[in-house]
Amino acid sequence: MEVKEIGDNVIFTRRVLRGSSNKSYGIYVAKLAGIPDWIVNRAEEILLNVKLLNTDIYLDINPDEISPKQALEILYKIVKRDS
Repeated sequence: MEVKEIGDNVIFTRRVLRGSSNKSYGIYVAKLAGIPDWIVNRAEEILLNVKLLNTDIYLDINPDEISPKQALEILYKIVKRDS
C-alpha cells in the first residue's frame, strides 16, 4: 500500500506496491477505525517507551543535577532523532 505522510497525518492511497514497509502504521489505522483517543494515546506512549528502550544511547548526565526543562529538552532531542 502506498502511504503519504504529511506532518502527523497519514494518507493511505489506493495504490498497492510490491514489498514491505519499513514502518508500522497500526496507530494510524486505529485512529481511522475510530478507536477511542485514550487508547490510541496510550499506544503512542507504549511505542515511545519501546523505541527509547531499543535505542542504543548513552547519556552522560545525572538526572538529579538537571532541571525538568533540561530533561524535557533532552527527551525531545532523542525522540526527534529517532523519528
